[in-house]
Amino acid sequence: MESELGRHPAPNTALQLSGPPVMLASVATQPLAMVLHELASNASRHGALAQPGGTLTIDWNVAPAGWLELVWAESLAAAPDGPPPPPPPHSIGSRILETTVQDQLGGRIARDWTSTGMRCAIRLPPSCLRPAAPAEAAA
Repeated sequence: MESELGRHPAPNTALQLSGPPVMLASVATQPLAMVLHELASNASRHGALAQPGGTLTIDWNVAPAGWLELVWAESLAAAPDGPPPPPPPHSIGSRILETTVQDQLGGRIARDWTSTGMRCAIRLPPSCLRPAAPAEAAA
């Protein structure tokens, strides 16, 4: 995650990453990287990474049922023209996010735009995670 975000430098943006170590299944690694790249690209053009004083928070956890839950939340600094509008529902970026998460990974995605920024919640099924090795599970 940090390497993808490093491709979109934003020296005046606060970045917060929070979550336990997780190992992705090999089939989920490239698709999730593509989703994160799309979110980071949009944030660097229109969202929190594009504005001084913006904040990007990424939180994740593994729910008791084994689903990976990831929340990408952007908070914008006060902009004179207000927050950017949401993209058209059928934009190429929206289609990439939705088809990758839902069709390729079998997960769920929900995005919400408010006056303070954009929030994206992603849930990926247990099949997207690599099972913990016996030594890791005992720790």
